[in-house]
Amino acid sequence: MWDNDDTHHGHLDLNLLAALDALLQERHVTRAAERIGLSQPAMSRALGRLRRIFNDSILVRVGNELYPTPYATELIDPVHELMDRIDELVTYKPHFDPKKDHRVFSVAASDYSIYLLLLPLAARIAEETPGVSIEILQLHPESFHQLQQGELDLVFGRPPEGYALPSEVVFEDRYVCAVWSGNTSVGECLSLEKFLELPHLAHQLGSGVLASSAKAIMEAAGIRQSNAVTVESFFILPFLLPGTSFVTLLPYHIGRRLSAVVPIRMVEAPFHIAPINMRMSWHPRSTKDPGHMWLRSELEKIGKEVGA
Repeated sequence: MWDNDDTHHGHLDLNLLAALDALLQERHVTRAAERIGLSQPAMSRALGRLRRIFNDSILVRVGNELYPTPYATELIDPVHELMDRIDELVTYKPHFDPKKDHRVFSVAASDYSIYLLLLPLAARIAEETPGVSIEILQLHPESFHQLQQGELDLVFGRPPEGYALPSEVVFEDRYVCAVWSGNTSVGECLSLEKFLELPHLAHQLGSGVLASSAKAIMEAAGIRQSNAVTVESFFILPFLLPGTSFVTLLPYHIGRRLSAVVPIRMVEAPFHIAPINMRMSWHPRSTKDPGHMWLRSELEKIGKEVGA
């Protein structure tokens, strides 16, 4: 690798810098070669190239010893410091200490993910990591585009077609039917006939690929039902049920928590519904970022607690 006939500074590559540093430190061709893992002939060729590049002898022989020239003597410290800096750069490993470092994370999510995952995360951050902040944004059709552009750290939801982003399922949930606890027309079980008879309260997040609507779920099951009311919030669905005959499809973990404060009752759906995979996605450049890894790890822990 030392055979090129370089005659100007533009060809002073990293290999030659390492050889120059070793020669100036050891002042001996064989020992310099051993220092950086070269053969003695290869180091001799390197010295020849350095002499041509710098137009200086670099090392001159006096008796049995080699001594740096005055010019080379001036290079000893700056070249060695440069090699130390290069070593530091190569061996540098980024780190993140959530208890000491400052970082702001931006996350887009539906109220479902905010309630189950991000609020517990925010509570932990407030208590344990004073330098960390989280900016929670409402999920919308542009969220994945913003993530791809590097404007967001995480997005919770199903990525649209054409978005090749790293992602992970944080926890699984399932849909159940929910009614007002005072609705005596619904027993412990709900038949499909009764389900279709009741007025329906549905969730739908906007339109298009991000929509997660009861209508789409039922159409997938081959069921047609006209929705009486449609809202954009999973969280508000239970609060609209009391005093009505509405039935709604609700994620089980939302219903389980809110049934303690809202008079609702959950029953199994009378048809098959695919499970909910709560997925978080991020930009590929963040995969090995220590701060981002910490954030994902915390959300994974919370996801396990939610699904327990």
